[in-house]
Order: sequence, then structure tokens, then C-alpha cells
Amino acid sequence: MQKLKSVALWSVVASVVTVGRVDAGPAWCPPKDQLTQGTVEELTDPQRSVGDQAAAAVYLTCADPKYVSAADRQAADAARAKIGERLALNEDEWADVAAWSGHHDRSEQVNLELRATNDKAAWSTLDPIEQYAVIQRPIVHAPGSLGPTDPAYAADVFGASLSESGRVAYLRQCLHSDKPVAWAMCEGDLDALDSKKLAAELHADKAHDGYARMTIRLAYDEVRARAPQRADEIKKLVARDPAYGKLFDIAAAQRKDWAARWKASGELVALAAAMDDALVTSSRRASEGCRDKTWEALKKAVAKLPAKSFATPRKSADETYFYDADVEQTVIGTLLADPDAYLASASYALCDALESDPGAEPDHLAGPMFDRLSRWPGYRGPRSSTFTAILLANIQFDDRSAHLETPDFARFWFRRSGGGAGGIDAVVDSVKPSGKTVTIAFQHKLAKIPVDTGCKQTNRIHSVRSDGSLEYEVTCTGTKMSTIDKKPSPTAVQPRYAQGLKPGMPVVIEHDVVLAAWSKPGTPVPSIVLGVAVK
Repeated sequence: MQKLKSVALWSVVASVVTVGRVDAGPAWCPPKDQLTQGTVEELTDPQRSVGDQAAAAVYLTCADPKYVSAADRQAADAARAKIGERLALNEDEWADVAAWSGHHDRSEQVNLELRATNDKAAWSTLDPIEQYAVIQRPIVHAPGSLGPTDPAYAADVFGASLSESGRVAYLRQCLHSDKPVAWAMCEGDLDALDSKKLAAELHADKAHDGYARMTIRLAYDEVRARAPQRADEIKKLVARDPAYGKLFDIAAAQRKDWAARWKASGELVALAAAMDDALVTSSRRASEGCRDKTWEALKKAVAKLPAKSFATPRKSADETYFYDADVEQTVIGTLLADPDAYLASASYALCDALESDPGAEPDHLAGPMFDRLSRWPGYRGPRSSTFTAILLANIQFDDRSAHLETPDFARFWFRRSGGGAGGIDAVVDSVKPSGKTVTIAFQHKLAKIPVDTGCKQTNRIHSVRSDGSLEYEVTCTGTKMSTIDKKPSPTAVQPRYAQGLKPGMPVVIEHDVVLAAWSKPGTPVPSIVLGVAVK
């Protein structure tokens, strides 16, 4: 397990002007009527937040001299030197403190939330401060609804472009969690957080006001203060049961994996980012043409998976056909269990959610994916992948009654009805193009069933039907076995899913999707999945 490192103090030392001050105060001072009164006692009161102390220092520095003594101003100068070092403020950046203090009521808890300038802006275009706003309260405009997702997903979406301000927003959320799984998910962010980079981001920002920049400085200070406590909690947790250490081993492995995956799976990551942008912007143009793009990505991902990963055992040794619901679960589950196939599948399903008009029937491949995607943390980045890997690790604790509580998360844009209404499992007899579809006919599927013989209705009442009419008992003299043909009627499927199909191949079909096909009856390993050859 990696050690949880304490976050370094700000490294930029402030310079405080103390010589040659005029009555108006430093150039960064706000107008006198915008000052919020503060006292010298607040400067050193340990019960006060650093934000309260900074606001008091602004007042004592900038207020009219007739209200503030020379000694109090000297105390404010000394306090500003300490606060400036702690929050990486140069002299000019005290204007940010002044702007923030004008909106801060020191009788209330410090508010460290920021609202996004535009909650429909593409996430890929956001600057560091906008990343902070989005991660602390990520809002997405799903078709027909508006709501939040979780900070871990949003941080993962930013990928290798995650800013230090965005990382601070995620860490604030994580450090308030009481769930060890969440702690493991964000440990890598604590290790990576760089105070110098954060100070440089805020110093370079010209697009936002001082209130926003000061809010992020105070959020970082909160993270810095909480980090040692979290490190101690983790140390005690692992000492109580070493199995908890596996959470952090998994997290470290996932971070290492994603350091390479952002490059190796660059096209899939970029496609997923494009679909996330289309989601949050609610833009039709952003999702235009996504059906073919996401299908090509999904097809490539399926082809890379081993055929045995899609294997579905037969119900019995004598049964020739496969049970379609099991095949559907196996195919979708296999796709979502592989990081690359997950990215492709999520992009494909999200494209369908964005392209479909409200109330329209979903794509019959995307449909079965929806419920699974809404409940599966998946592989959107190192944080969600850590969550998934921990779930799959089946970690056993020494205390048999102990269990892992997992963080709550939302993928509500996937929550749509899209399951099958009964599928087909049969053997192909013919495959014929028919306009924009392909029609598949099936071989005879004979089965013997018992049939009652010599049946006759009696005068004895058996029950009363729901409409009030009487139902009478029926007696039969015997039974016999009768042969019936369970061959399904010919069905039309999308051409992309019919690729490679030949007569004699068992298939499982849901609606117009050929989920899988086998080279011959009796083998559990398919040779074709979703129209893609697998080996």
C-alpha cells in the first residue's frame, strides 16, 4: 500500500507592504463602504477559520485609520504575512481576499462552493476553476432530465487534463466520506496534489473573480488540514484488519494502469469524452453521426475479446439450444467487464440515449446495456476503475460480519427501459437480405409434450372467474406424447448483426440483434458475437 502523504504547505511566500502606507491602504483595498468589520482578536483566535482571519486582516489593513489603531494595523500586517505564506498569496493577490471577504459573513460557516459559469459548457473546454465548480457539483443534462453525477466520474472524465483546482474539488468530497472504498479511490490524488501547480493556476487566472480564486485557496487549505487525519485513519484501519490494505494496493495498480491506458486507449478515451461533452451540452450537433462512430469502436472492442469470455453453458447435456436471457447477460456483462469494451459500450449506449427522442423505443442493443451501466462504476478512469476492481476482488475480512460500504453514485442518463420481450434461440436455416434488414429463417425444432386425452367437463363447480362466471371441473382419461414444431417464425435483424451467419449455426436473437452465434450445436463458446467474429 502506498503511504498517504501529507500535502505540502504552500511554497510561495507573500510580501506584505508595511512601509509608506497612505490612509487609503494598499492598492488592492476595496472601497471603504464595502469592508466587512473585523477585530484584532479574530486574527489569532484558534476557533476562527483562516478565511475569517484573512477577512479580519483585510478590514484592519484597509479601514479608515480613525477606526483602527496603529498597533492593530501592525498586528494585521503580521497576520497577513502568515496567512499569505499559508495560502500562497503575493501582495497583489490580497485583492482576491478582499473580494471574497466582501461576500463572507463571518457568523456563518465558510462556503467553499462555486457555481459553474455555464453548466452546459463542454467539460473538455473547462479551465481549472470551472473544473472545480463542475467536480464539486457535476450537473448533466440527460434527455428529459437534469441532475448530478458523482465527483469521481467527473474527475475521471477530465482524465490526464485534470487541473489541480479540479483535484482539490474531488479531494474535498472524498475527505468528507466515511467509506474506505472512497478513500482508496482518492489516495492517488492526495499523492499527486501539487501546491505549486495550484498556486500557478490561480495566479494565471484572469477569467474569474477574486472570490472564486480565494474559494479554491481555502478549499486547498481544508484538504491540507484534513490529510494527516485521513492518513492516521487509514493506518488504524489497516492495523485492525490487513485486508483493508488491499483496497490501496488495488488503487495503486489502477493508477499505474491508467497512466498507460490514456495513451494506449486514446481513441476510445477521446470517443467517451466526446459523448460526455454531447451529454452535458445537450447538443444535437455534438452527437450527430455518433451511431456509426460508436459502433465501429464497439466492433473493434468485441473482436479483441477472447471467444471463451462469451461462453454460455447449456441448460443440460441433451439440450441443443441456449437460453436467450443467459446469453444476453453474458454478452453485456463481458463487454462491461473489459476496460476498452466498457468505454466503447458506454459510448454506444450514451449515443442512443442522446439520439432517441423522449418516449422513443431505444436501440435494441443499447437497451439491455442501460440498467447495467447505471449501476456499474465501470472503467471511465482510475477512480471508477478502482471502485470496480475492489468490487471484483471479493475481499474477505477477518471479522465475518464486516462488509465494505460502497460510495453512492449516479448514472441516471442510462436509466431507461430497454430489455427484451422474449428472444429466439434456434438454428439458422437461411439468411436473406431484405431491404434495409436481413431476414433469418430457422430450422424445425421438434419437441415432444404430454397431451391430455378423453377430457370432459363435469357439473361440479371448480371456481368463480373474475367476471363472475362459473368454472367447472374437467376430467381426463389419460395422456399421450405429441410432437410439436417449436420453430420460430422468420425474423428481421440489422445487417451488421448478421455478418458471418450460415445455415446450421445456432443463434440467440433479441429483437433485431443477433447476440451470438455458434459454429455448431452443442458448444458453449460462440464464434460470432454481435456480428463480429471472435476467436
